[in-house]
Amino acid sequence: MRRSALAAWSPVLALGLAAAAPGAERPPRNPYLADSSYPIGHADSAQSDSVLQAGPTGPTRTLEPDEIDAAPTGPGSFGACTSGPYPDGGRVLWGNGLDRIVKIDHESFEILATHPLPGVEPFTEAQAEASIARFERSNHGLFAIFASFREMLKFRNLAGFYTLLDRDNLYYIGDKSGGITARGDADPNESGSQLLYTIGARENRWTLEALDWKTGASAFHWVIGGQRTNSLFSGTLIGEAGRIHYGGPWSRLRLSPRQSSL
Repeated sequence: MRRSALAAWSPVLALGLAAAAPGAERPPRNPYLADSSYPIGHADSAQSDSVLQAGPTGPTRTLEPDEIDAAPTGPGSFGACTSGPYPDGGRVLWGNGLDRIVKIDHESFEILATHPLPGVEPFTEAQAEASIARFERSNHGLFAIFASFREMLKFRNLAGFYTLLDRDNLYYIGDKSGGITARGDADPNESGSQLLYTIGARENRWTLEALDWKTGASAFHWVIGGQRTNSLFSGTLIGEAGRIHYGGPWSRLRLSPRQSSL
């Protein structure tokens, strides 16, 4: 089972990363990282921000609410590392943000384990709902600018953007003090489309934009929704099954369109 608690912190002094491959070739796989397409920030040791598996395809349309999954990760979930397969065949996403570290089941997108970060005031789902409602009412004008500034103040102490997951499923986080810490499973035995994807906006609604890698032309776009689906400029990632997921101000989101509607 992968539904295990998170084990204790341990200090780490340094990390060794493989050199980047030249030209447009795929970089060599770093054997010390997790066996997945996204074990480290920006995908691989060469920081290519690309993966081999294909992402979603069109047509352009508006996604239904039940096609968008949200995991309550707290604010600042800007990235996530994908684990290698566990003995049961499953994978998890490791991520961290302003107030916690989380493990998310790769298939169900459910939170499996949470570790609150010490010395940080926890951010509740009730606070998230209040913030979303405030911006859904209005995100124009001076009052909205003031509200946005007030919301962003909580990120002033955010650190630990750049993380990696090694082949033993140890999750490494660098902090602003210059230290590196690692966290692992309590039980280690438990558990190409030629398109570029990014979060955009059209007519005051957030969208997933799919662009042709060679020409930059729009291949299709999906209208995702309002402020609840704000990406806050986080990375747009493609999971092992080809589904898009990204972090927002209040949660981590995954786009799971029904195949019959494509």
